Amino acid sequence: MENLISFTYPKDRRELVKFYREKEYKSYFAERVALASADLVNTDGNTLDEPLNSVVTSYLRVIHDSLSASGITVWSIKMETVSNLALNLSGGVFHTILNLGVSLDPILGIPFIPSTSIKGAWRHAVWIILRNLSPDNADTLIEDLFDNIPVVVKVFDAYPTYINSDGGYLVIPDILNPHYTSTTRNELDVNPTPIIHLTIPRGIVFETVVGIDVKALMRSFDESTAEDEEERRRIRDRKERWKDLMNKLAERPEGSRDRVNNIEKTILVILKAGLMLAGKLGIGAKTSVGYSRLEVEINE
Repeated sequence: MENLISFTYPKDRRELVKFYREKEYKSYFAERVALASADLVNTDGNTLDEPLNSVVTSYLRVIHDSLSASGITVWSIKMETVSNLALNLSGGVFHTILNLGVSLDPILGIPFIPSTSIKGAWRHAVWIILRNLSPDNADTLIEDLFDNIPVVVKVFDAYPTYINSDGGYLVIPDILNPHYTSTTRNELDVNPTPIIHLTIPRGIVFETVVGIDVKALMRSFDESTAEDEEERRRIRDRKERWKDLMNKLAERPEGSRDRVNNIEKTILVILKAGLMLAGKLGIGAKTSVGYSRLEVEINE
């Protein structure tokens, strides 16, 4: 099964020497990776070529069905890149020799968004929402959802399922042009240094599945499961901070009492809003300069 890893690394000895000796080779290699990525796309259907498309589809279906069978709330997530997506710029299979970082699945050899990137951005966005709702408890509430055992939020890697980028590329060369360094004193000292790197272009839809095990959190409120007084105290503290959040929501003039009186619905609403916000803030690197913005669609 051909992929970006299998047919872009040079095998000829003379070409390998260029990796180390010729600066221009980095630009050439980045273009080569981009051209190779277009060969993995079925332009008639804007999908990955077979068998890659079938592997990704099966992966998503198996996770969805497994979570559903476990009684966990399942969301199918689509994330479309609305700006170039920068992921793993300081790592990946091309970084060791050419210092070209990009997030490629080590088995499939195609771009993907790691679950850790999604979860980290989602966690931060939900924390922003909770900080506005319950400033005193935001840090512990976010731990209840994303960090503590039992794990409430389960996130998986996202893979491209619809490719509508210009030229049908999965990966494109890009340039960062830093102007300022720690020694820059004024505009006369500016010395722009173009840095070539690889990004995922706009117009690519990534899909994944997430599981929301709210019932696991509710079960963690049961003091009868505690083995000692210290654990019972932690359970009481957890119940108290969620009760405090519900009270604060009930006091808000725009709050719906039907919604805020149900803690399970409230958690789902907050998590959904957080995931949408995460896409707007950016999932990936270089978000401060406009990279890694995604439009998130949630199918509950």
